[in-house]
This record gives sequence, structure tokens and C-alpha cells, in this order.
Amino acid sequence: MIFSRIWRAARFDAALYQELQSDPIARLQSIVIVVLGIFASALGGAIAAQFSGSISTASSISTALALMPGIWLVGTVSVYVLGGLSQGLRGAKVNDRHVFTAMGFAAAPSFLLLFVAIPIVWIVVLLWIPASMAFAAKNTMDISLLRAISSVSYTHL
Repeated sequence: MIFSRIWRAARFDAALYQELQSDPIARLQSIVIVVLGIFASALGGAIAAQFSGSISTASSISTALALMPGIWLVGTVSVYVLGGLSQGLRGAKVNDRHVFTAMGFAAAPSFLLLFVAIPIVWIVVLLWIPASMAFAAKNTMDISLLRAISSVSYTHL
């Protein structure tokens, strides 16, 4: 079931985010997705380091393991705070668990960082993850697409 959900998140399936809100296992699955994405990034960085020769493999792995969780967390908190502001103005309550779960699934394209040595992959993932986060925010927080994009793009500047 997790692989099906990863695929659905990567394809921008709106029904997935409604489904996640009622599934108690979804939060654990989202954590697994984020952790696997971090490891894919570290392994992909190590492979890219072998090809480039300009950075050591250990340095590449440690950088990915140090930066990727923070990048995901900052993006998620940004979506929660900035997207939540619009909900607060409307009198709606933001459910932090649903937002963090959705943002975990939105990280599904990060698996492609395993192939970061291929230049086009880096560009695709660089665009796909923020788009996935904006889509997840829109469908989870019931905010406009413009508000979702602005809350995500603020983090990725």
C-alpha cells in the first residue's frame, strides 16, 4: 500500500490527501518516505561524487544526511505556518498532523535523488518536490493553489 501511495503522491492524486487524513498508519508511512528520500539523496550524492572527483564521498554523504532533513522540515513548517495563516483568517483550524503527513508524502519525488549524477534529474527533482508540496498543501489545508505555491516558494528561494 505504501508504494501505491508514493506513486499517487508523485502523480498529484488529490484523493490521496483526503485518504491520508483518516488513516492512522499514514503518518508512519510519511516518515518512512522522508527517511528513504534522505538516504536516496545521500547515496545519489556518493555516486555523483565518484563521477565528479571534486568532492569526497564521505563529505557528500554527510552533507546530504545533514541538510536534507532540515530542508524538508523548514519547507513543512513554512507550509504549516504560511498556509495556516490563511486558514486562521477564515476561522478554520489547521491540523498539524495532517499537514506533516501530507508533506511527508509530498517528498516522494526525492527518491529520484538516487540518480542525481544525471544532471537533468537534479533539475526535475528541484521543480517536482516544491510542486508536490504545494499540491499537498492545497489539498490538505483547503487553501488556494496560489496560497500553497507562495507558502512553498518562500522556502525554496
